Amino acid sequence: MSAAPRPLLLVGGGGLAREVLAAVRLTPELWRPVGALDDDPARHGADLDGLPVLGGTDLVRSTDAAVVV
Repeated sequence: MSAAPRPLLLVGGGGLAREVLAAVRLTPELWRPVGALDDDPARHGADLDGLPVLGGTDLVRSTDAAVVV
């Protein structure tokens, strides 16, 4: 029996975050992207290729993500 995909949180909402998200999505059996954090308030609530930008990096400690990239 395999383990469930681990929740993953991205830091950043720009081009590099999009590239990382695309790579993460190649292995859905390992990772479950849950959202992105960005310190630019203009990006809060936005969509990053289908992933919500949840708020600023101050939220890192209040998530249940197993991995923060």
